[in-house]
Formats: sequence, structure tokens, C-alpha cells
Amino acid sequence: MASLWQDVVQAINDKDLKRAEVAVARLLKNDLSEADRARTLIYRARVRLLGLRPDDAMLDIREALAADEHIRQHPYTIEVLADTHFQRFEIASAGFADRQDVIQAQAYYHQIIKEHADYENLGWIYYQLGRIQLVANEPIQAKQSFHQGLFQPSWNKALTAYCYERLAFIAYYEERASREALTLIDKALHTYPADESRTWWIQAHLMRTKILQDVDLDRAIRSARYIVGQASDPAYNKTTLAEALFASAEMYAKSPGYEREAISALQQFLQISRKPVGVDVTWSRAYEMLGDAYFALGQFDQSMSAYQLCLQYNPYHPWEEAIARRIETLSEMKK
Repeated sequence: MASLWQDVVQAINDKDLKRAEVAVARLLKNDLSEADRARTLIYRARVRLLGLRPDDAMLDIREALAADEHIRQHPYTIEVLADTHFQRFEIASAGFADRQDVIQAQAYYHQIIKEHADYENLGWIYYQLGRIQLVANEPIQAKQSFHQGLFQPSWNKALTAYCYERLAFIAYYEERASREALTLIDKALHTYPADESRTWWIQAHLMRTKILQDVDLDRAIRSARYIVGQASDPAYNKTTLAEALFASAEMYAKSPGYEREAISALQQFLQISRKPVGVDVTWSRAYEMLGDAYFALGQFDQSMSAYQLCLQYNPYHPWEEAIARRIETLSEMKK
């Protein structure tokens, strides 16, 4: 039995969803006591969070509490409860997120900090609390929480990198401290374990590329090219590649002489991205950059078409009048 418990915990720590599901199923086939069944259900709730199924996780938690009410006092149970509420808020469709989930999650994280100061996964608790504080637009408190997370124990091998990445986010977007943000995102990338998900690694590199725009545009362009090359690997999904292509196009758009590179990146982005049904500011921005690049190259017909699509995808564009005048000017040039 002990080996089965170890299998479950190891699979969860490795974020191996399939192996964790199999290990939990094997445990549940045994004749367990009420306390052991409750413990197993809490583990299954954690597994379901790995699969982004917070509602199913909540059902497991409730069943576990019904089987053994004492398990509620264990910090791991409280952590899974908190993570379940927070994930339910994060993945809810726009307009359907329940603010109460965030409030409840925050209360549970504070409970662990207050009642279980020696908890072995306290670093994760501070990290999650910091993320909630960012949602609540409390960057100063969030920064303190992420710093706490750096110096607390955790089972998550990548937690140090996660905390540095969020600190870089705060430095760049809240404090406008680009060079500090660059130092922090570099620390995040240097401390990220090589055997962890490369998807997060690429997202962190995309942030680094964006920060570099304010520090050294040439380095930003090299960084963007590197990430496009990495994201082109078939191991990554098209969404990751699309984000990398869009980021590289933004670099080229700011650099005179790179118009053809910008057009190539944007055409690839539009080709692999799902065409939006209605208003979409990202596609609007893509066509605006295309319009600018085509205009700089003297390809005025393509430029006018791109500007028209820019306004089609975002009729409320903040520079609507300026773009409309460009279209009018190009139309006059054709006559």
C-alpha cells in the first residue's frame, strides 16, 4: 500500500496526468478505511486540477470531507481546496467567473500561512496568494508574496522560476522598470528546470522579448527569431507558435528595414491562427502592422486592403480616424 501512495505522490509532483490517474485508480480498488479513502480522494482532486477540471475536483473534496471530517484540518487538503477555487475562477468563461471563488481561495491560503507555518509547500501558497493579489490589482502585496515564495519550501521544482517571472511582470508592467524586469526574467529562465514544460519556458522568453523592446531593439529581434525557431518545433501547439510569430512581427514593425520580415511573420500568424468571428483586437493589430509594412514597401493596394481589414476587426480602433484617412489617401492614389 505504501508504494501505491508513493506512486500517486510522485506522479502528481511530476505533473504526469495519465500516470497519476492510473495510480489513484489502483488505490481506490483496495479495501480502504474511511480515512484512507478520504486521503485518496484528495489526491484525485489534485489530479483533476492537473487536468483543469476544478468542478470534478470539488466533488472529490466534498466526498472526502464526508468520509473523514478530520482531513479538513490538514494543510494539504486546505491547499487543494484553495487551488480548486482559484482554478475555477481562472478558467471560467469571460463574464462567468465567480469573484467568490477568489475570495475563498485567498482565505484558505491565509489560513495555511497562519495555522501551518512549517508546511512543506509554503512557497506554493505564497506564490498562489501573490497571483490572487495581482488579480485584485494589489501589485505591492503581490510583490511581497512572490519574494516570500522564493525563500519558502516547496514541492514544485519550478517555483523559483515562477516567482521570478511574476516579479518580472510587476517590474515591467507596474513599475515600468525595464532593466530590472530583464534581470528578473533572466533569473526565471536560468532557474527553470530543464525537464519541466517547455511551453512555460517559451512564454517566459516571449515576455523577455517584449521587455527587450525597451532595452535593446536589436537583441529583441534576435530573441524573437530564436523563439519562433523554438516554437516551430512540432512538439508545440499552433497557439504557441502564433504568439511567437506575433511577438516577432511587433519587433520588426518597430525597426525600419525589416518590413519584409514583418509581412512574412504576420502572414504566417494569420495562416495558423483561428479566424475570429467578430471583433478581435489582435487580428486588427496584425492587419494594421501589415498595412504599415506594405505602405513602406510601396505596395499600396495591399496596404489599403490591410488597413480596411484592420478596421473591420476593430471598428472601435483608438486610431480609427487616422487609419481611415490612410485608406482614403490610398484610394485617391489609385485613381
